[in-house]
Amino acid sequence: MFGRERWSRGLVFAVLVLLAIPAILPLVWMVSTSLKTDAEIFPTGGKAAAPFSLTSIIPHPARWANYVDAVQKVPFRVYFRNTAILCVLNVLFAVFSSAVVAYGFARLRLIGKGFLFGLMLATMAIPPQVTMVPRFALVRALGWYGTNLPLVVP
Repeated sequence: MFGRERWSRGLVFAVLVLLAIPAILPLVWMVSTSLKTDAEIFPTGGKAAAPFSLTSIIPHPARWANYVDAVQKVPFRVYFRNTAILCVLNVLFAVFSSAVVAYGFARLRLIGKGFLFGLMLATMAIPPQVTMVPRFALVRALGWYGTNLPLVVP
């Protein structure tokens, strides 16, 4: 019995590792590309893609100065601050609005509560691409175009 359980665990582990490779490969590729020169990223001058190989992932030599250039040549602190502010506000508003809606569905006795809950779940299943144009029209009508409000308000 112990041998069979060990084999099944090993098989599950192997399958999980194989499934994790496609998820991790883009991150490895991103870090690898960030350590290359432009000539290494575009070896053919931009005409055609270079063939993929495992040796193309490892930069020769690693150019750590790319990170220094990225921080010094653009207003990195401003971008980082803006991103941090938007993320914090997004999380706060999402948690607050979710808590209010959850309280309403859990505690209040409303007529049609089941229908409204189903409607809310159905709207969550709509792909964002479908609602992109109407949301843009709403943002312009509210006067929020060109501001950070559409990024924060749920």
